[in-house]
Amino acid sequence: MQISIGLSPANPATPKGAFSPLSIAGLQLWLDASDSGTLYTDSAGSTPATADGDPVGYWGDKSGNTNNTTQADGTKKPLLKLATQNSKNSVRFDGSNDNLKALTGGADSNYTLFVVTKKLSASNVTNYMLFSMGQEVNTKRRSLWHYPDNTNSYIAFNGQNADYKVVNANLSFVQNVANIAQNKRNGQSISLAKNNNSFVTGSASATFAAHTATSIFVGTNNNQTEAYNGEYYEILYYNALVSDSDRELILTYLNAKWGVY
Repeated sequence: MQISIGLSPANPATPKGAFSPLSIAGLQLWLDASDSGTLYTDSAGSTPATADGDPVGYWGDKSGNTNNTTQADGTKKPLLKLATQNSKNSVRFDGSNDNLKALTGGADSNYTLFVVTKKLSASNVTNYMLFSMGQEVNTKRRSLWHYPDNTNSYIAFNGQNADYKVVNANLSFVQNVANIAQNKRNGQSISLAKNNNSFVTGSASATFAAHTATSIFVGTNNNQTEAYNGEYYEILYYNALVSDSDRELILTYLNAKWGVY
């Protein structure tokens, strides 16, 4: 019997490589603000964004699927901010109209989503959409939602008349506190979580209207309204149901990197 600690089972003489989100099947979009090679000021991705306050017109996808997010309108570009979380950079959205869009990658199917973010607005009465999949030609969408409940706000799901929201302290969305927001869809079942808390699971409030979720929007809904005022650090979107064990690997990776909890 051979026991290896911290070594590759296939080659005990070779140390294991660092965990990568790519090792889990189904990764469709991976945005990483700490990777300076993925951020550019122009939507063509030709001029690197390097200075604090530089506009971000292109945030490159590291999943290998070229679902790059872009913004050509200079009035709607978020900003690069340097060393804002665990000495790493972020992309900051103004809560007015900033958004980035991927023309492909969205799906009307089961998925698992991880968004490392910090809300900057103090408002607990405003709807924000952090991540949406849907067409611009109609209002049907699947969104990670900042649900306002007057005195507090919570991580929630907006399915355009098929929502799932619940007042739960483990889902609280607190101003100026970074968190790892999570959303998993399994048919009509919706699961939500923050950080390493257990998922809170329920059913969407109505049957989802079928649509083709062709695009992905970061910072707004698919109509480019309900804009989010906050910083994004990393986004992982899988078009699959990530297992509990794989979720643990992802959370360990994200927390070690961003120092969230």
